Amino acid sequence: MFDTYGPFVLEKHNGDSIDDLYKQIQANADGKLQHAVGIYIIAANSNDGVLPLPWYVGMTSREFGRRLFEHFKGKKFVDLSEKGPLYVHLIALVEHGRVLHGGEVTERQYLIIEQLEQQLIDQCIRRNKDLLNKKKWSPSQIHVPGFIDKGGAERAFPAAQKLAELLGT
Repeated sequence: MFDTYGPFVLEKHNGDSIDDLYKQIQANADGKLQHAVGIYIIAANSNDGVLPLPWYVGMTSREFGRRLFEHFKGKKFVDLSEKGPLYVHLIALVEHGRVLHGGEVTERQYLIIEQLEQQLIDQCIRRNKDLLNKKKWSPSQIHVPGFIDKGGAERAFPAAQKLAELLGT
């Protein structure tokens, strides 16, 4: 259902580097990746500069090219680029071996893209507590005694214990 591409590298946050990034993306999926829809992850060096970390997770149901253009031309990641090169990972929605474009996405597929984005945000927050879009909903922000909890005292009442028993958690 999805294929991964990248990382594509934005060496500097300037016009020439942005154009180079688009050339990298255009060279994939028979030149159609720029029109694909799905999830994108922007990574950069960690604060200590040791290794790249995810800094932003986004989704688009329009197309990667347009969405990334809005971000980079709007200088959304200019501060982040001070850490060094930015790495762009793309996760494209695929059907029958080809990437799907914005107008081809069904409501069900759109919901799957949204769900994947939330799962990736949750995972990326674990890797980088300074993730730029961590304010979005994430499963790690939900607490339900007996289901999504830390166990122990959090389940020390009958309703939570019964729910845990029912769900096998």
